[in-house]
Amino acid sequence: MQEFKMRFCDSDIIGVVETHASDVINDADISLDGFNMYRLDRKGKAGGGLALYINSKWKSCLCHELMNSDFSESLWCTISTGYGQLLVGLCYRSPSSDANNNMNLLNLLELAAKYQHCTNVMIMGDFNYPSIDFCSHSVSSGLASDAFQFFDKCQEYVSFSMFTNLHDLEMDNYLRASITFSLMRTILSMICSIGHL
Repeated sequence: MQEFKMRFCDSDIIGVVETHASDVINDADISLDGFNMYRLDRKGKAGGGLALYINSKWKSCLCHELMNSDFSESLWCTISTGYGQLLVGLCYRSPSSDANNNMNLLNLLELAAKYQHCTNVMIMGDFNYPSIDFCSHSVSSGLASDAFQFFDKCQEYVSFSMFTNLHDLEMDNYLRASITFSLMRTILSMICSIGHL
């Protein structure tokens, strides 16, 4: 945890999937100085879990409306910036996710894209679709595959971007006016891919 703290202390937003945290782990054990932490532990079975760290210089709060979705693991919060509200989502889709849960993810993406209280949207996570190559914007599986449906849904709303920090997001007029998703197969923060911990 100490290396994690040192590596990302200058970040604005950090998303961690597969935390494997449970109710026996106190918030203090996984908190970061200077960050508000939001966590969602998997209930009923081992593994999974999400943690979202928002730099405390930004006012943030949970977005309960999206937290109540039928998709199995997602964590949502809003961040107040000088240019409006940023909706941040962190999702984990298990490689063994069934067709119903995959459809729930598509529905959740649509809800996030249409969320009226925010001017921008950023979604991070591990979606476990190995047939999607986000760098080349291609899918190697068939048109009827869950991976293609996910990718296709993203294309309806997406501007694939990486940001250095929230100031970059605020300075870019195009981004303020558009819905921006940042999707990658690995764990993401706003500044870099942090890989599996």
